[in-house]
Amino acid sequence: MSIKKPIVVRIDGKKASYNRSAIDTSNPEKITAHREVAAAEETSDTMIHTFARDYEQDYTNTKTQAKLTMFKPIIIAIISAIMIGSIMGIMMLKLMVNFDNNTSSNAMIIPANGERDTANENGESQPESSTNAFSLEAMSAFVLQGGVFSDSVNAESESAKFTDAGYTPIIWEKDNQFFLLVGVASTKEAVLHIASELQELGIDVYAKEWRVEQGEVDISKEEFDWLTSFQQLWTESLSSSHVESLEADWKQLLERAPSDSDKLATLITNLDGLQADLMEAQEQDFQHIWLAMWKEYEAYLQE
Repeated sequence: MSIKKPIVVRIDGKKASYNRSAIDTSNPEKITAHREVAAAEETSDTMIHTFARDYEQDYTNTKTQAKLTMFKPIIIAIISAIMIGSIMGIMMLKLMVNFDNNTSSNAMIIPANGERDTANENGESQPESSTNAFSLEAMSAFVLQGGVFSDSVNAESESAKFTDAGYTPIIWEKDNQFFLLVGVASTKEAVLHIASELQELGIDVYAKEWRVEQGEVDISKEEFDWLTSFQQLWTESLSSSHVESLEADWKQLLERAPSDSDKLATLITNLDGLQADLMEAQEQDFQHIWLAMWKEYEAYLQE
């Protein structure tokens, strides 16, 4: 070991160099002391005295590595979730596209006229009318009542005197009773005018309001529109004095009746027969025709 090598010493945390060359050789006691220090240094060549250890530790890299180690599971979880979500999204998109294609290929085409095509047992396409629940408004008018009976036999027996007077009465069953109706009009004053003619013949009649209640029906839009037109034309006919126009209007209404309607078939047939009677009807016959049409309409609602 060179005697000239400096010895590093820390005093109060600060470095202090000890230079052998700076030894004062004029003082024997100092020379002896320095030699003892040198000898002690040589015997502990591989040892570093605790107060002379000189090193600085770098904690920067250690802290960075600790942070990366702590956040590493979170980063891995986020990346995994993104990858799994992307894969599942692509799979669901393909499934939805296939489902829409299958639905479109199997869907039924509904035409604008309210009919749709359905397949029968042979795979052929058949038209089917779309039905809905519709509400038909109530209809009311004033009638001449010639009597009310508990059975139809007595009602028919009483109707003979009206037939002899030139009228054709209607026997209308309602609430388990049989009403003998002779005339009908839109107002009470109009029906009383008919009553005065009968009273001159010695026949007593009674004017009262008659009503067919509101009806709920499950039919197509075309059928509902036609029934509404029937109600309107029937109401107008009660107060109209132009027989010729009424004949044309009723003929036109029945010509545009739904031809393939099973629900209205009976009503249309009966109204068609009554409409034919209009061409040869006399003034008193109109009362019978309007009453008969009204009765047929109520029978349809009850069915």
